[in-house]
Amino acid sequence: MNTSIPFDITSWVTGPATVLTRTKELVILGVEFKGIIMSNHENKVFDNFNSHFVGISRIMAGQTDGHGYFKLTDLDGDFIFTETKAFGPIEKPTWKWYLFQGTGKWEGINGEGDVTTITARNPLEEGTWRAAYRIIGSFELPK
Repeated sequence: MNTSIPFDITSWVTGPATVLTRTKELVILGVEFKGIIMSNHENKVFDNFNSHFVGISRIMAGQTDGHGYFKLTDLDGDFIFTETKAFGPIEKPTWKWYLFQGTGKWEGINGEGDVTTITARNPLEEGTWRAAYRIIGSFELPK
């Protein structure tokens, strides 16, 4: 039987945002973020991981539909892939995070978490985005 391991992290990211279209009816944009993760949990899981994210979002009729993937790399060079989904009203979408594949000590990882936006600031410069997200959940590793 696998044991569930909790996590509570803050992901700090920055990177380019490319707008494919921006009209009153439709916004489509892609992003590529790089950043670092800080653990808020006493177990310090995922602390000091580097992150690389690519994603795309569509906003139509006040509803967002976003999808993307993180590659999280630990200090030993092992990594975890996650899938992120955002859906719902643009003012407060629901964000889910799914851990689905890893290498080395993370091989066989499976889990999920809920994502909350801490801050999404004005761009540092045109086409650039920076933000912080809190992700709380749990995962399992095969024995």
